[in-house]
Formats: sequence, C-alpha cells, structure tokens
Amino acid sequence: MADRKVGEITVPTEPVSRATKITGFTFKSYDKNAGVLQFNIENQDGSPTDLIDATVRLFMYIYQGEEKKEFPIFDNQIITESYMQGIVKYRIPDMLLSYEGKVDANVYIDFPDGSHTDNLAFTFTIEKSIIDDNVQLNGEYYFKDFQQLLDGVKQEATDAVNAALTNIDTVSQNVTSAQNNLKAVEDKMNQTNQQIGDLGKLKKMYSNSIDFGDYDYSGNPNLMPYITDSWVGALLANGDTVKDSIKRVITHTKTRTADAGDILSLGLGIP
Repeated sequence: MADRKVGEITVPTEPVSRATKITGFTFKSYDKNAGVLQFNIENQDGSPTDLIDATVRLFMYIYQGEEKKEFPIFDNQIITESYMQGIVKYRIPDMLLSYEGKVDANVYIDFPDGSHTDNLAFTFTIEKSIIDDNVQLNGEYYFKDFQQLLDGVKQEATDAVNAALTNIDTVSQNVTSAQNNLKAVEDKMNQTNQQIGDLGKLKKMYSNSIDFGDYDYSGNPNLMPYITDSWVGALLANGDTVKDSIKRVITHTKTRTADAGDILSLGLGIP
C-alpha cells in the first residue's frame, strides 16, 4: 500500500523536559490505507539513531467525553523502515479512523544494552469525512433505494421468464393443433385412396366379366357375328326377332329349352 498522507515527526533524544508537540496533523475518517505517521529518530547530536535490536514503543490515547482511554497498538503495527537511518512508520488503522477528536501519543525506545528513553509526546487529530457523514445519515435511504432497484430487476427477470413460458405454451398448442390437422388430412387422403382403389377394382371386375348389370350392350357387336332370324327361328316365339329375344334374355335372364330329341343351339350376337 502506498503512503499517500505521511506526517513526519522528528523524535529527538535529549535530557530535557519538552512540552507536548502539537503536530497540526489531521487525518480524515476516509483516509483508509493512506494515512501514515513517520518517526525520524535522532541521537542527541542530531545523527540518526541506530535501531538495530532496538524496540520502538508507541502509546496513544483517545477521549470519550472527558475520559482519557488508551488506544491499543500492537507491536507488528510499528514498522522499522530503516534501522541505520532510524526511520519507523505507523500506519493509521481503520479502527482509529472511526474515532473523531484529538489523539495524544508518546514515543519510547528500548535499546539492546538495557537502556530506555522517553523521547516525545505529541498530538494529532482525527476528523470525520463529509462523505462518511452523508453515508451514515442516508444509509437507510441508500439501502432502501438499492433494495428497490434489486426488487425491480428481479421482477423484470420474472416477467421475462413468464412471458417466455407463455410463448412456449402457445407454440406448443399451435404445434399440437397443426399435428391434429395434419392427421385429419392424412386420414382424408387415406380414405380417398381407398375409394380410388375400390373404383379400380370395380372397373377391373366389369371389364373381365360378361355380367353387365342393367347396361345394354346390344348395340355393340363385340362378341360374335350377327345371329339372324333364320338361324334360331325355331326358338323364337310370338313373332319375336333375334334382337328382341337377346334383349329379353339380357334384361330378364329369360331362358328356353330344346324340344325332346332336338339339339339346343344358342348363339348370341349384338347387332
């Protein structure tokens, strides 16, 4: 993370009593992962303090009304950036940025030879950012507005799904209706084909048979030569001609028999 707001503080080492140093630093509640306190620790002669094996301790206090309370700081939050140059950093944590008001702080150093120094007392300030005030005041409104937006999106999705399902049902019904209509057409075609087949059989039957029903083929000489009256005169009665007898035989299935001892000879012809 980048050090975007760095408050540099020189920490002297002197045998004097100093007043609390007012740094004038102000960090905002919105300065998350950005605010850093940098301590440049110096020896009494002004040279950088050697911090090898040394421990820098930082204590902070915040106020709740008139009550002063210690703010917890962990050792791993104090980072020694340069042991030889005596540079130590402390990144302002989000927990401290949620506080609003003055912060009192003290710097102490424990050296590896067993010596200890009380180096500096200083102050800085935490203020609440305007954006955080607006979010806090309007948080419920933002939540409701977002929830309404979310509900609207869900409703639109539901409507779209329902419309799609309705279209699918309509298409399915149309397909079923079309299939039923096609089945009816197929049945009608099968019935027509059956009727055509029956007519074909009827045509074949009549074309191969001499049973002509009620139709008179007497005018069509297609079976044999003419039969004259002289050929079958003995079989004719009441002055009938051959034509009359043939018509009567065909239309009324009238038959004649030969007299005893005679040979019956019958010929058919259509003049």
